Amino acid sequence: DLVYYNEDGRFYYYERMKSLIKCLDYEVAPCELEEILLNHPFVAEAVVVGVLHPEFGEVAKAFVVIKDSVCLGMCPTSEELQ
Repeated sequence: DLVYYNEDGRFYYYERMKSLIKCLDYEVAPCELEEILLNHPFVAEAVVVGVLHPEFGEVAKAFVVIKDSVCLGMCPTSEELQ
């Protein structure tokens, strides 16, 4: 996937370069994982990308934006979003 970041260190998603993440013998569609994350009541935006992994080939990595209405103490943990 193609992303860029600005001088403030914020990342911006630009374009998906391929449609599947190949992890072991499985092919996973990032858009399906994004849809699951977007169903969480605190998640405003979600992007899932494939990241190279020495043992598994690729693994999915998610980036989420929490809704403005969510207080800091209410934010979901990474375990809740797995």
